[in-house]
Amino acid sequence: MIAHALRTLFAFGALTVVVLNAGCIAYRPIVTRPPTLGSELISLDEARSAGLLTDDEHAHRRHQTIELWLSIASTPIEMLPPTTWRPPLKPVPIIHIARIDQDITTGEKLQAIERARSGNITLTSIKPTAESTAMIQGWAAQVRSLLLKNPPCLWAMVRDLPNTTPEGYSPFNPGLYAPVNTELADLTRALEAKAITQIEFVQFQTSLTDQSEHPPLRRMSESAPVAIAGTPHHAKFYEATAFTDYDDEPMRKEFQVTWIAYWLYGCQAADAKDSVAADGEVPLRGPFYIRDPNHAPDQWAESQVVFMVKPTLAK
Repeated sequence: MIAHALRTLFAFGALTVVVLNAGCIAYRPIVTRPPTLGSELISLDEARSAGLLTDDEHAHRRHQTIELWLSIASTPIEMLPPTTWRPPLKPVPIIHIARIDQDITTGEKLQAIERARSGNITLTSIKPTAESTAMIQGWAAQVRSLLLKNPPCLWAMVRDLPNTTPEGYSPFNPGLYAPVNTELADLTRALEAKAITQIEFVQFQTSLTDQSEHPPLRRMSESAPVAIAGTPHHAKFYEATAFTDYDDEPMRKEFQVTWIAYWLYGCQAADAKDSVAADGEVPLRGPFYIRDPNHAPDQWAESQVVFMVKPTLAK
């Protein structure tokens, strides 16, 4: 009863703030997040147990992930300048709730890569043959190398259609990272699964307290729905939005295929460009070589980034 009342109050307050700040038309922000620390560390343990990570790879990745996560509280929040573009006006008030896109874990990405290496994923543009199977296996190995060669990405950002985000950042909007109650729940799961020690659990609790003192970073709790980052199962943000539930296990399995297919097609395109570069000039690389598989897919390239946090490893 209390939870229902809080959700109702939250929704009413959020709509009120949007209307007051943005007039007739309001577009709520799109938040892109990394997975929670607890779910990520659990996934790394599971990947090692399944033979998808060596002990050395596991230890290295785990250390980097914890170091980056602890640095969130001390990483400044960047604010990008507004653009002069204006969205077209519509005849009636339109209000949308925030969209949260949360990335899948490293362990899930490794599972997707293994599915491709095992021949369980085919590409519609390639006729299945022994040669094409070998190519896909090679590309899957490339993706795995890129994934583990680069540090985990714990960047978080808030995007919106230009000039539709109210001044400042409303306390009713979701934080850049998962709320404290969600993060703590996953850390508790990690402790129970022996993915972290009791000493680490206390350390992470202390860090969460520090992080929550910066409201744009983390709220104590949220009610906005969370979707799998990069999923195409929704209409455009400024129209009706259908969320792909982040906690829907079958959907997460389905998205693994989408995720690895994206990178396999990137490998295929890069190989094709290399093969036609007869003049010796380095061919223009696509997004595959600009980004790396640790980043959540960007489905909203046309949106303005208004806030961003970029934790990086200490040199």
